[in-house]
Amino acid sequence: MDVALVTGVLVKLIDTIRSDLTEMAAIKAVAFPSARSLVDILLLPGTWAVIIFRVAAALHHAGLRPLSRLLYFANVVLFGFDVAPTADIGPGLVVPHPIGVAIAGTSVLGARNRVLRSVAIGGSADPGRRGAPVSGNDVWFMDSCQVFGPVHIGDRSILGASAIVSTDIPPDVFVFGPRSSKETRPLAELGLADHHLRDTQWRVIRGQETHGNEPDGPNEPDGPNEPDEPNEPDEPNVDITSAAPATVGVSA
Repeated sequence: MDVALVTGVLVKLIDTIRSDLTEMAAIKAVAFPSARSLVDILLLPGTWAVIIFRVAAALHHAGLRPLSRLLYFANVVLFGFDVAPTADIGPGLVVPHPIGVAIAGTSVLGARNRVLRSVAIGGSADPGRRGAPVSGNDVWFMDSCQVFGPVHIGDRSILGASAIVSTDIPPDVFVFGPRSSKETRPLAELGLADHHLRDTQWRVIRGQETHGNEPDGPNEPDGPNEPDEPNEPDEPNVDITSAAPATVGVSA
């Protein structure tokens, strides 16, 4: 193993992690370095997700690919941070909420980028547009925004929440995602005026059904049998068909 290579990778790793911690402390509005700020930012999942990624990337460039892959796997399992060790990400990376973040291994991000929850950065499904995104410095990727294909994001631009980007973005612009809806309708028109009561009503009905289906208690022993009463004699049957028919006449 090349000692010079390992030393250079280690020095770069320490400097990069120091820049990441400095930027994380900046968004937490705490002075860095200090014991208080160090404890504060080290108790954030996003800090550890970025540190594990940095170590995995360093191991990859040092030629220790199996260890790099194990750390990548651990990062996905522990923090849901799916960022390949081959991704080229500049110093000062800030990921406050790492869950759901996915960055392809061929992506290139500049310095001091901020990546929020559920951001996706990677290639497109179009065979004619191979490649991954490249971002400049101080770019913010807001919640759930998605960047696909060989596009370039200019310095200091902000991609809004849920924005879908597949073309180049110039510097110093805000890219809007789906706009908030201002359309409202009364709940009564939608048949939902009593939606807050339906669960209670269901539980009452369910409770009644459960109560009605309770198992029967133990059978009580039968008492002594009472003697049967004597049968009364049957009345004689009269055959009405054999009786003489009544005659109605008119006297002359």
